[in-house]
Amino acid sequence: MTTSAQNLPSRNERANSQNLGALPAIAYDLIRAHVFASLVTLVISVLFGILVATKFTFPEFLGGHGWLTWGRLRYNHTQGIFFGWLGNAFLAVFYYVVPRLANRPVLSRRLGWFLFWIWNFAVVLPGWVLVAAGFSQPLEWAEFPLVVDAFVVLAFILMVFEFVLPFFKARLSDLYVSAWYIIGGIIFTMLAYPVGNLVPELVPGALLRYPRNHPSRDLQSFPFHGGFLAALLYLPFKWDAPLRLFSNPHGRAEGRHRRFGLSRNSRDFGRH
Repeated sequence: MTTSAQNLPSRNERANSQNLGALPAIAYDLIRAHVFASLVTLVISVLFGILVATKFTFPEFLGGHGWLTWGRLRYNHTQGIFFGWLGNAFLAVFYYVVPRLANRPVLSRRLGWFLFWIWNFAVVLPGWVLVAAGFSQPLEWAEFPLVVDAFVVLAFILMVFEFVLPFFKARLSDLYVSAWYIIGGIIFTMLAYPVGNLVPELVPGALLRYPRNHPSRDLQSFPFHGGFLAALLYLPFKWDAPLRLFSNPHGRAEGRHRRFGLSRNSRDFGRH
């Protein structure tokens, strides 16, 4: 009895190590790069925010140079938080969770590095410089100029290939609920972003208030999708138990389509 009890943990550890060894390759170098970029852009964006808050109290702070006016600093603060910090952070999350949810690696590491350079050196950095120089759009959460918006759309198209295609290579019946959040967030934002940024420039008017503002709200919900899918993936691993939407008094799920999350010991939990 004692010998069997002593051997039980070692058997579980061997089983878990086998499951971990069967996981597809994860691009940890891309994860580290996006995490580092998110932290750097967060610090810079916070500095922009501190300058904006200071100018509320001391309007003459930093003088009247155009690069340091309240409006341009505020634009760079919000866009830096959105694209620099949140964008890089959730790209890092996607590189970690997509291989686990799709049970296959992302499409290409070379494409991943191309996406990294576009996001940071064709979107965030040029966007900051152009806004500071006076080139921007008067749109809430879409202040970067159109030339930068073109690269944002290109980046989301690349995300479809990098993150969505691995899911489509798997059986749709095997996809977890959190996988659909990734698919929906990337594809819908790719379609909505150009509508909210390009159409108001071509056809200004009150009737376009919805396509002007709504895609920005969709983009704001995009990080929420990422955080929710990360929770659906991480919590079952942490608790070593599946997440359930509903359960009966005996603790068993009421149906296969009501199971959420991912169990470390069973690939059956969490399918939708």
